[in-house]
Amino acid sequence: MPIDAGQCITIATPFNWVTPTIVAISSLSAAIFAHLSIKSSREMARKAAATALMERAVGNDVLRKATAIIKELHADPNVDIKIYAYSKCPINHTGNEGGFRERVEAIKTILNFHEHLAIGIKNSIYDEVLLKEQRYSSVIELLDMTRDYIEERRKQSGHHTSYQDFQRLSERWKTKPLEGYGR
Repeated sequence: MPIDAGQCITIATPFNWVTPTIVAISSLSAAIFAHLSIKSSREMARKAAATALMERAVGNDVLRKATAIIKELHADPNVDIKIYAYSKCPINHTGNEGGFRERVEAIKTILNFHEHLAIGIKNSIYDEVLLKEQRYSSVIELLDMTRDYIEERRKQSGHHTSYQDFQRLSERWKTKPLEGYGR
């Protein structure tokens, strides 16, 4: 049976607002849920990226060896780490140019890794909370051991931004230490 135009007239009732309200609430709920899902996915991606970075670092012999070299240099009272900021082997290291270059490369390797980590945190690629829990002491100690090198390298190269993100991260973490359990 066909419907004629007279049957399609909407009758005004006090409940005409119900359908649009339900549609609006449903749309708002869907938008909120989508936003929270995207935010959660981003957080999980940052944590996964941070975990992958640390897994690669732990198994990396080059980083492990570079860290050992820096600790060795720092422990030796006769060594001034600033000399490794120069591009050429100093005269007092003549005959040991290979060892000098190895130390220079070790310092650059470990600082570049930590600069990469800091830039990743700054740009929300890596999860800072997770990395702080894993690397807090190492980051603070590394800056303490290499601060003179970094300052001298900046002076020598004329680039005052060398390792700045690593330095900022370390200093920020130092001002806000990890919370211990049971405190």
